[in-house]
Amino acid sequence: MLPESLSELRQKRRNSEAWFKESFGQIGRAPDFMSNVCVGLYNFRGELEKNDPRFGKHAVDYYRYCARMILR
Repeated sequence: MLPESLSELRQKRRNSEAWFKESFGQIGRAPDFMSNVCVGLYNFRGELEKNDPRFGKHAVDYYRYCARMILR
């Protein structure tokens, strides 16, 4: 889920804090680790395009692919 507001971003943080608190900090990676990577690439697409326009397009395509896989 791409946070579209500060409130949504705070909700994601609260979820992560709850996971780490309940596991006493022993989770190697948060359950939504890879989704955050995907969203991060999508948000960074403008910088990727500076190196090669295809890189920005790939980031958008990958984000859309991941979103479709989640909705299956």
